[in-house]
Amino acid sequence: MNVTKQGVRKGKIYLVRTLGIIISLVVLYMILAGIGMVIPTNSDYQTASEGIPVFVTTNGFHTDIILPVQNRRDKCFRILQQPDLSAKYANYPYVSFGWGDRNFYIESYNNHFPAVTTILSTLFIPGKTLMHIDFYGRLPRTGKQVKKLMLTPEQYERLVDFINTSFFNEQDAFAKLPQAGYYDTDYFFEANGRYHLFNTCNVWTGEALAAAGIKVSYWTPLESAVFYYL
Repeated sequence: MNVTKQGVRKGKIYLVRTLGIIISLVVLYMILAGIGMVIPTNSDYQTASEGIPVFVTTNGFHTDIILPVQNRRDKCFRILQQPDLSAKYANYPYVSFGWGDRNFYIESYNNHFPAVTTILSTLFIPGKTLMHIDFYGRLPRTGKQVKKLMLTPEQYERLVDFINTSFFNEQDAFAKLPQAGYYDTDYFFEANGRYHLFNTCNVWTGEALAAAGIKVSYWTPLESAVFYYL
């Protein structure tokens, strides 16, 4: 009986310690995220009144970048040189780009929510990634979840260059997944980089904006950090 009680007591102590470690790590992560959020990059950036409009969107968790493509296809978007996409979406003026964990994206098909094991492995085990693109016939309204930025042509091209280098290049072409995306207008491509707790979809968005010279938080693991200076 005493052995059983002692085992239960040890189990409770182990559980409390484990929970304490997890809580401490979460608190530490949030502190680091907060510090990274308040430190700006490109602090001298000034929003132009005229230029090329670029939009940053969020669903409360994940962020995407929407870019105009009219009259800039050949120069800036290698992805649109694929015959099937170029023909089908020739009249679509905007396209969005997002980067994320491969398994999380695929398990999200048909409005499914990924398994808990997938979410945990996404955060703690560096995994393969995909680029998600979606064509827009018209823009969403600006608001708390949609921010508009005006870029110079040079800033726009730097942003496009960053996005292009995020795609996995296979024999001088981007590797598109054979299956469709979530809807009729979106697709997935193999991507470069590994996804994990410190390199999230929002970190990719923040780095893309920083590469273009836009004022954005130094580290953006959360969507709130991406929008902090926008």
